Formats: sequence, C-alpha cells, structure tokens
Amino acid sequence: MSQKCLAIGALMVGAILPISAALAQSFTTLYGFAGGADGATPFGGLVYQGGLLYGTTSVGGGAGNYGTIYTVDPTTGAENIFSNFGADGLRPMSSLVYQAGFFYGATLQGGPNSVGAAFAVDASTGIGTTLHNFDYGPTDGTSPGAPIYASGTLYGTTYQGGTSAGTGCDRMGCGIVYAINATTGAETVLYNFTGAADGGNPGNVIGGSPLVYESGTLYGTAFAGGKKFKRGGNGVIFAVNATSGAETVLYKFKGGADGANPSGPVIYQSGILYGTTEGGGTAGDGTVFSFNVAKHHKTTLYSFTGGNDGKSPNAGLVYQSGTLYGMTPYGGSTNCSEGCGALFAVNATTGAETTLYTFGGMTDGGVPMGGLIYQAGTLYGTASRGGALGFGTVYALTP
Repeated sequence: MSQKCLAIGALMVGAILPISAALAQSFTTLYGFAGGADGATPFGGLVYQGGLLYGTTSVGGGAGNYGTIYTVDPTTGAENIFSNFGADGLRPMSSLVYQAGFFYGATLQGGPNSVGAAFAVDASTGIGTTLHNFDYGPTDGTSPGAPIYASGTLYGTTYQGGTSAGTGCDRMGCGIVYAINATTGAETVLYNFTGAADGGNPGNVIGGSPLVYESGTLYGTAFAGGKKFKRGGNGVIFAVNATSGAETVLYKFKGGADGANPSGPVIYQSGILYGTTEGGGTAGDGTVFSFNVAKHHKTTLYSFTGGNDGKSPNAGLVYQSGTLYGMTPYGGSTNCSEGCGALFAVNATTGAETTLYTFGGMTDGGVPMGGLIYQAGTLYGTASRGGALGFGTVYALTP
C-alpha cells in the first residue's frame, strides 16, 4: 500500500445529488465518484468510524490508479482520500473492518505473486502495512475476500487456490479458510476446500467478509460443491473450527426452489444464520434464507422474481429489529441491461418482502454490490456504477 496519505477536498460531484427512481422518498446520493484522484468503481461496502463512512474503490486514486481508501461525511457528502494503494496491493474490491485504531482488508491483486494481499492501515495516519502476500496454491490461496477480526486474528477465505489448485473447481483451486496474525502477519491455512461434498469457492471477492465468528467457530458459505464425488453442486453452508481447522458441512443446497450458489456473507443472530443465494428459488433469481444452527434446519424466507424486487443477491444482509435489509445488483429498474439493482427488506420471521428502492443507473447509481451498514436509523451503501460521471456512488436510505 502507498505510505502517503493524499487528502483531496470534496469535489463538485460530491454534493448531494437529486433523488431518482425512488420507491422510498428517503434515498439520498451522498457522493458521486469522478473517476480520477477521488477513486472509481466502489465494489466494497462501508464501515462507520468517528462520524465518517470509510470505503474502498477498486481503481483510481494516486499514481497507477490502484484504488483508494476514502471517507465520506454522511451529513455533508464531502469526500476525502484517506490512503492510496500501490503495486504491493492493488484493486481492493471488498469492505474494510475496523479494530483498535486500524482498518484491515484485502486486495484482489498486487503483491509479489500478483494474487492479492492482506493489509492494515493506521486509522490516525493513513499509512498502510502489508501483512501477508497471498500465493497461488497449493500452500496458500488466491483471490482473498474481506477478513473479519477476532481476538487479534484476521479470518477470511480465498475464492481460489489451496491444495486443489491445478485440479479442483476451475483448476485455479477451490479456495481456503485462512487465519492471519493481525500483528505479525503470520498466516495459517485452516482449511482447504476440495470442491466436492465439503464445498468449493467460498465467499465472494466483492463486498463484505464471507465469514462470521461465533464462540470459536467460523460460519460461511461456499458457492459450489455439495456433491459427493464430482465438481459442481449448488453450494453449502459450512462451519470451521477456528483453532483446529476442522470443517463441518451444515447444509447442501439442492437447487430449484431451495436456492443455489450462495456467494454473499452470512450473519449470525440468536442461533440463526441468515444469507442469500444468487440462484435458485421459485423463479431462479435467488433467495434469502435462514438456517437454525442447533436444529440444522434451513428455511427459504423469500424467492426473488427478477422484476422490481431485484435478482441474484450476492451481498450480505443487515439484521435490525426483526428485519433483514439487503441489496441485489440486478433487477429493479430496466435502465441497465440486466436491471440496475434494488434495496429490499425481508421480515426475518414471515419472509414478507418490501422493495425499498430501485436504482435508476443515473445520478443515484446502479449495480450495488458491497452490502449495507445500519447506523442510527439509516442504511448506507455503495453502487459500483452510475453517479454524475458514471463511476459509482455512496448513498443513504432511511427505511
């Protein structure tokens, strides 16, 4: 990462922009990226810290256009660049996590092996440190997703790599679960996926962390696998012991109405995991599901229709007072080739769905992918396209 913190004032396009394509009158575009020094194409979500929203852009910024960490004031929409990425870690496409004065995350590319790195950024100075450079299997993974932080350790997954590299999944490997010491950068590969019954290609390199930590156990989903002897399958829900690395398959998706190919993060709430699948459901456009960990019981809460409600959800959910909030990158408005995406709410008990907003692909943005955060009654997120100049937006919605 760049060791220079470049601060730029809020650009003109950072002014609050008009509402468009709204189903809810509370939607506000806080900032539209210009595609230059301010960054472009935010795939990752946001984290709220010290009154500001922090996020990443996958390109733009300083020399090399390797991506940025930026801040947006949720009140004024003013944007500033907090740190720029360099060749030692570039193309951040996932969200950040904050812990004890540092922001942690992962880049999709960069490093000496060109397959990504895990990093820490000092929250007071913007100076970044590379903690670990990933390597193409068989001893490591490639294409890391965002990590989570627990007790001094970063836990995460890589979408590819591992001991199956060269043979499993798409021959780039089926991915791993990793642990990285947040101080020393020492990495331990906890589990190597095979792409068979245990799952393959865990999580998503875009958006939030594909894992959740609860009482010494890591829970997550794998996009593929679930079949016993061959590649393919509709994906699984899994648990990995954070100390021993032992993996347990909790559920194998059946496809069809049951849902297929989960790629977004799961969240844990009172013994229940909530998540989404990109495919399956009654219309084949994805689902929202719940999984009771103790009872090993899975429920499809909602099946997307591919219309105004959106389709193919691939980001995590937010739980608030019995309601699940989320996004779809497609469906909704027809202004984009596959739709510009939608924001939705699903009752965590009944599965009743409400479409909160459909993106128009214009100044409001389009194709949201990074997940939502909830702060003081407002949902915040990013759209990877749209905005005044077409390079993405940061937005707010009060449900």
